[in-house]
Amino acid sequence: MSNFGGFVRRQGKIIRLFGDGSRSEDARPDEGAIDPFTGVPYVRYETLYRTSHSSVTETLNTLATKAVVTFPEDEFLLHDFAALDKGGAVTHSALNLEKSTVCGIVGYRRTRFRLVEGSSTRGGTPVAPAQSSGGTTQARIIRSVDATGPLTIRNIEVLGTPQPYSKDGTNYRSHNYHALEIFRPMGPVQVTNVQLRGWHGDHGAPPGETSGLAVTMGSPQPLTIQDIDADGRFADSSDIAGTVGVHVLRAISPRMKHIRTHHQRAAASAVNYHTFDAQWEDCIFGEGSIDSPELNKKAWAFNGECNDGVILKDCTFSKANDGFHISHSNGSHEIMPGQPYTSINGSLTVINPTFTTPSLGNLLAIHTWQRGIDGQDTVGASTIPTPPTRMRVVDSMGRGQRFYFVQNTHHTIQSDDLPQGGL
Repeated sequence: MSNFGGFVRRQGKIIRLFGDGSRSEDARPDEGAIDPFTGVPYVRYETLYRTSHSSVTETLNTLATKAVVTFPEDEFLLHDFAALDKGGAVTHSALNLEKSTVCGIVGYRRTRFRLVEGSSTRGGTPVAPAQSSGGTTQARIIRSVDATGPLTIRNIEVLGTPQPYSKDGTNYRSHNYHALEIFRPMGPVQVTNVQLRGWHGDHGAPPGETSGLAVTMGSPQPLTIQDIDADGRFADSSDIAGTVGVHVLRAISPRMKHIRTHHQRAAASAVNYHTFDAQWEDCIFGEGSIDSPELNKKAWAFNGECNDGVILKDCTFSKANDGFHISHSNGSHEIMPGQPYTSINGSLTVINPTFTTPSLGNLLAIHTWQRGIDGQDTVGASTIPTPPTRMRVVDSMGRGQRFYFVQNTHHTIQSDDLPQGGL
């Protein structure tokens, strides 16, 4: 397992991750040099900055051509969820990355983006609705929507804080919001060496199900997420406020590696939703996460919904919900519009897992349920469901391992009832 608080060596370079200092491999990129991932030049934030009254988004909006903007080692304060795009439309974010010109942001050493505590005016509005209102939470600290080309986000910290509000005579500690969201990019996406500290969620389903990092691809472009620390505690606080740490949605062959999601509540620590051939490697899910009795919700390590070809390799599952570590559902769902992939009989392979097991002996526990997303039947009411036929747990040598399988309330099948590696 990676040392998330110290040093790692990659391609002959020393990188310090999530510890107490440097977040860059070498020096800050030179102005005008070409970013190898996006193929566009670097522009320094100081080159764009004009006045102390300009917000970060306003400064980025001055870009005339495509570029990756590099930031110095500093803390940048963000206010409210009212950033405007170049056309003047409200983006419901504190920092908006203009889709046609900002091809990425790259930090140096400890580049931090902090949401100022109590700066939001969106509490109790449709931007951050209550669970009973339905819909989705649109408020996010940093947002990229409909990027027209490749997008890279590297070497930054995103810090969330409480955003209190009052409604109908009741005072709330914070409304819900996401930390970093990337939605429907037209090109490949790279998110690496990013620390997310604090966002707010209060449920296991939208709108209360929010994310530290959420990436919705919507097209078969490559997605790489690597070296991520998603901490659900508010910045400068021990209070656990966030729900999902990393959320990957509607992606084909995404690659996730060296991810630590921890100290979340009321939901899965990481979620894989409507994907094909997703691989998670050397990750830690759910460390320090808690159930939320006041919300009547429980937390667990990993949730897979309507996927096929999911591989979890060398991962640690540190939180169990009623004894299960992984949830896996599939059905007759289209994974991505216009693509030939569905979640019918979708497979799950778990390779060389490490796990905590408070109630099921020394076995990894995988749960699936009878009815899936949108109420579609995934299995019969009294039969062993289809998913286990393509559900395997193996060791590092590929040898089948016993696991504990739970299907809704109809079957609890211990490993001894299954052939090695599952059905």
